Amino acid sequence: MYGKKFTKGLQQAIEAKENLKISEVSGLVATISTQNYFKLYNKLSGMTGTAKASREEFEKIYCTDVISIKTNKKTIRKDKKDRVFATEEAKYEAIIEEVKESQKKKQPVLIGTTSIEKSERLSQKLSQNNLKHNVLNAKKYKEEAEIVKEAGRAGKITIATNMAGRGTNILLGGASGNFKDHKKVANAGGLKVIGTEKNDSRRVDEQLRGRSGRQGEVGESVFYVSLEDELIKIYGNRDKIDKYKRKYSKKKNIKINKLNNSSNNHNNKSVKYFEIKNIFVNKQIKKAQQKAENRGYSIRKRLVYYDDILGSQRNLIYMDRDKVLNGNIDEVIENFISYFCEYILNDNSEKSNAIINRLEEVENLKVQKENLEKLKKKIYNRYLDKKELIGKEKYENIQKQKLLKTIDEEWIEHLERMEEIEQGIELQLYGKYNPVEKYAVIAKREFDHLVMNIKLNTVTQLMFLTDYNNIKEVY
Repeated sequence: MYGKKFTKGLQQAIEAKENLKISEVSGLVATISTQNYFKLYNKLSGMTGTAKASREEFEKIYCTDVISIKTNKKTIRKDKKDRVFATEEAKYEAIIEEVKESQKKKQPVLIGTTSIEKSERLSQKLSQNNLKHNVLNAKKYKEEAEIVKEAGRAGKITIATNMAGRGTNILLGGASGNFKDHKKVANAGGLKVIGTEKNDSRRVDEQLRGRSGRQGEVGESVFYVSLEDELIKIYGNRDKIDKYKRKYSKKKNIKINKLNNSSNNHNNKSVKYFEIKNIFVNKQIKKAQQKAENRGYSIRKRLVYYDDILGSQRNLIYMDRDKVLNGNIDEVIENFISYFCEYILNDNSEKSNAIINRLEEVENLKVQKENLEKLKKKIYNRYLDKKELIGKEKYENIQKQKLLKTIDEEWIEHLERMEEIEQGIELQLYGKYNPVEKYAVIAKREFDHLVMNIKLNTVTQLMFLTDYNNIKEVY
């Protein structure tokens, strides 16, 4: 992407590896979650064919209702039951057989995969079986439109990752086809969509199904699942899945007519796979997908909570920034001086004690709580004297620039700290703590530290031309 860079040194690492000129490290200056970005709009609406599966998320995060609207034309696509196999190899063998059957009828096939790696693996298997096809993935983004345009032609086989071709109509007979081509494909059953495994979200599965049978056209869809799929391995009940896998992996070279699937009863010849017909296995697969969906939703929900907390801090900082830009700089400085004096009197650190000693020497005043108001006034008067000496407008501009620089630098450092905290906060789950509550406590502490630094550094620079963290430099 032109003008974009990786962050945290990754860009420079890649440039070094490729023997390119090392660019400057880009810094984080602002951040907002996608969800809260969209919530900034006065009105929020949209249309998608798969929102119903995420109704709860739309309601709880975006506060929007999901309403089902009747389709323009009745959907007549045949959505077949999932086909389940013990091993991934058996699943691919079955997919190849189904593609061959579709080829005999000259029916176009769109095969959906979950990754580029899987799409290339399946492509290799199709080539080994002399099945001519197109591969549509991120590596061929320039040819995407042309491949999708002709994916509905009779006998065409297209392998696509989930992202490829979305939002595009795959016309039966191809975009350049005529009524005769269209009728030929329709008579063959329309576009057949084959999903090579279940995704972490039902929405993505439905998006894949939705490539076929659009606007009342005929079509088919079917998903192939194996007990070795990543979704099952990560989110399934391992003991039960291993049990089913051991049971069904032993069953090989079973005749197709024993699978009770009339669509596959061709020639009763032996094949290298056995299809699992077990309602309990199907339930385990559904549970695994639901678990993946719930986990994804929980993570997104927590990220929104994290950004809500950071967003309230962001609003406070931007509000103070606007005050500096457009408001009375004297009022801001007076507020900072008041905070500064109260802080150094209550803080027993070496830095605060060094400032107190310096103030007592310069102002000829015993710095103690009884003289707090007098101390505030003396420091503020010093500010007014400097302004009169340099000139009101010029000095206020200098102070505005210094203050804005301090706010911006501290805010950027704060964002970087909070980003690091957010990346590790989920580990709190292992200690049986609520990550959101922990994040809120840490965020409050870090923000208090941020405000303290801005106020202390502003006043310290005003008096000693250095910031509070480096106060020892003036001695």
